[in-house]
Amino acid sequence: MSTLVKTKLLERYPELSTPPPHNDTSLPLPPAPAVMFSDEMGAIVPLSETESEEDAVDWDDVIMYLAAEMIRDIRREVEEKLSYTCSAGIARNKMLAKLAAGWKKPNQQVSILTSQINF
Repeated sequence: MSTLVKTKLLERYPELSTPPPHNDTSLPLPPAPAVMFSDEMGAIVPLSETESEEDAVDWDDVIMYLAAEMIRDIRREVEEKLSYTCSAGIARNKMLAKLAAGWKKPNQQVSILTSQINF
C-alpha cells in the first residue's frame, strides 16, 4: 500500500511534491486538524500515559490516516460485492499490521500509529 498511500498523500498535499525553499530539509507541520480518526476508521491502539490527543500531529499520523481510509473503503467494497467481512491492521510494518488485525476481529480495523511504538 505504500505507493498508493504516497500517491494519495501528494494528491491531498501537493506542496510536498515541490522541493523546500533555500535547501531547508524539514517538512512543514501538517495543517491542523489533519487527522481525525473515528469509529468508522477503526480503533487506534490506546495512547500511553505521556501522550495526549492534543499532541501535535505529524506526517506519520497523516500517512496512517490515509492508509486507514483506503483500507476502510476496500473492506466496504469487499463486503458489498462479495458479502464477506474482513479485518485489517494498519501499521508501519507487516508484523505490526498483522498483530493489529488480529486484535479486534471480526470485521474491524485497527491502526497503530508510529508514535505508539516503543523502539
